Amino acid sequence: TEQQRQQHLGGSSSSSSSSSSSQSQQIASLDFLTSGAERRALDMLEARRPGDLIVTLEQAAAIEADSKFLDERDEEITRVARAVDDISHIFKELAVLVIDQGTILDRVDFNMEAVAERTRHATTQLLRAEAHDKDKRPLKTVLSLLLLVALLALILFLKLEKNRRREVGARRRC
Repeated sequence: TEQQRQQHLGGSSSSSSSSSSSQSQQIASLDFLTSGAERRALDMLEARRPGDLIVTLEQAAAIEADSKFLDERDEEITRVARAVDDISHIFKELAVLVIDQGTILDRVDFNMEAVAERTRHATTQLLRAEAHDKDKRPLKTVLSLLLLVALLALILFLKLEKNRRREVGARRRC
């Protein structure tokens, strides 16, 4: 049946030299084919010139399938390209965030070093103050004791003076 259809469509090399009017009549007799692929094959046969290659219905269907496959593949490649572009944009934003966080970390690191240095300086100052305070403790103790002795001496002097006045007053009365 395939050979008959090719002969009917002018597929043999001997029928390629036949006139275009007989070919149009043959094609017109195949108008009952209405599906898209067959219709395109018939249109290609009508537009055919002597010496052109003849495409069979199977070849036209294969070309149509390949064309659909290529269109789908092109759409998928376009989707992949968009996805890659989106990912590229995400990575650029991520790079900006990493740089910003790096700057923040540098500031935190600098502040931590400053805190550590100030803490060491404060510790040194506290040790000096404690040593200075320890050096004054014996002096404070001695001064406190001298003040206490002077106070006791004053109290003793006043008491003795009071007793002496009593004695003088008692002698005068007697």
